[in-house]
Amino acid sequence: MKAVSEHYSQPSPFPIMPGDVIDRVAQMDLNPKSSQERIDWTIDFWAERPYTSGLVLATGVEFHLPVEPDAVRLKGSWAAHDWHRDWLRHWVAENREKLVAAIRSGQAKYGTPRHEGW
Repeated sequence: MKAVSEHYSQPSPFPIMPGDVIDRVAQMDLNPKSSQERIDWTIDFWAERPYTSGLVLATGVEFHLPVEPDAVRLKGSWAAHDWHRDWLRHWVAENREKLVAAIRSGQAKYGTPRHEGW
């Protein structure tokens, strides 16, 4: 709704199309007034990417990936990646309330991280 009202508040706005709404929403930073769905989507998106700083940038909450067990490391880099991703998913599940509260309080230090497709 915010994207549509912002668009039509501009001088001489052109008729808006669904793609325009999607583009405008994608450009909005995550903030304390973001919808719960958008906050959950952002947290879940970055929980799938253990080697990026996206989750920290979005929430301001730091975490440190543990070293994977030797048995996992011996299976190769993809096994280590999967292990770290699973660890981060579990950590996010245990800390979701803290992550949401950090976004709602405006604790994020760097704004919304971007990725291709936004």
